[in-house]
Amino acid sequence: MPKGYLVANIRVTDQDKFQEFSGMAGPAIKKYGGKVLARGP
Repeated sequence: MPKGYLVANIRVTDQDKFQEFSGMAGPAIKKYGGKVLARGP
């Protein structure tokens, strides 16, 4: 499968929902063989 990169610049407007999303994102990324290469503050 071809490889690609995702670059995102986000603005969080609902901290509670973002925390919920963050808890699900990591496992979903790993499930499909992805990895986080860099992360901001």
